[in-house]
Amino acid sequence: IVGKGTLEPSVYRFPGGMTFFTTPELLEHGTLPFVSPYGKPTREEALQYYRRVADTHRLAVSVGERVDSIGREADAFVVTTAVERPEGEPLPRRRRARSVVVATGTYDQPNALGIPGEELPHASHYFDEPHACHRRRVVVVGGSNSAAEAALALFRAGALVTLVHRRERLSGSIKYWVKPDIENRIVENAIAARFEAEVVRIGPASIEVEGPEGREEIPAEAVYLLTGYHPDTALLERAGVRVDARTLQPEHDPQTLETN
Repeated sequence: IVGKGTLEPSVYRFPGGMTFFTTPELLEHGTLPFVSPYGKPTREEALQYYRRVADTHRLAVSVGERVDSIGREADAFVVTTAVERPEGEPLPRRRRARSVVVATGTYDQPNALGIPGEELPHASHYFDEPHACHRRRVVVVGGSNSAAEAALALFRAGALVTLVHRRERLSGSIKYWVKPDIENRIVENAIAARFEAEVVRIGPASIEVEGPEGREEIPAEAVYLLTGYHPDTALLERAGVRVDARTLQPEHDPQTLETN
């Protein structure tokens, strides 16, 4: 197992204290039980469990190692990587394998809005924890589960929260115990909301949104752009895998998941 980040990097980047939608047994690997005192486990419990899986099964895991290419040599695949080092250039490495499984997910590739100010330091496509935003004006952009949970966490940490969503209502996929909570906070105006509105600019202390009533400026000392993620298909395409330009889905056999 080769990964450029940490063990379970996606779970590692989830917000602190996040609760999974599913139950512990559905997150289990093999015969190793996932024991939790809660009906739905937390991010911290999942990270501890996955470390235990790697140690119990003595999995050969190499972290901090970026895969650069996948090629063929005679009857084997050749995977070239670069091992990150604290000092100096990354260390190149080659591995031979009969099969290669690409399981890179989507969490490294946020859906950028492509607007001025998106690169400012107080704007982020990831949400960690809310404490630093106590008594600050914060804008959360998005209408699915991540945005709803971030808005609620920030509100309960004492932030002044505005939720901006481009559609007329929140997503139906929000966790069933989160959805009424966020909707009730919006109804009572504890969390301000702008629906059918899109962010067009992020400034040092405010954002501009375009909505049904025209353009509006909203104060913002922190901006969380929780608008989803997409897969990075460059590695697959360099290896010769055909990828659908619209869906970003690799061409594959649906029974075996083997690519072309």
